[in-house]
Amino acid sequence: MKKESIGCSEKAKASNEDNPLTEREMEVLRLIAEGKTNSEIGDKLFISPSTVDTHRRNILQKLNLHSAVQLTRYAHKHGIIINSLIILLCT
Repeated sequence: MKKESIGCSEKAKASNEDNPLTEREMEVLRLIAEGKTNSEIGDKLFISPSTVDTHRRNILQKLNLHSAVQLTRYAHKHGIIINSLIILLCT
């Protein structure tokens, strides 16, 4: 049987068809919801603050939201913040 490989963006889409965000955008969203700045997020994810800002703009557009407060509400409502706290507690 031949194994097929799929790219990272395809894996992200395959893991949750209802979620329009990539895995990286989910990471950025979680950190935004935790109150991190672009610089702090960039340091944690090893990307530039301007790349973080691009991810932030893309997330806002994909979710049809307009502010960090709305992003935080979205993250809380969809269990993104809670899940990250559980992961932190279990490690």
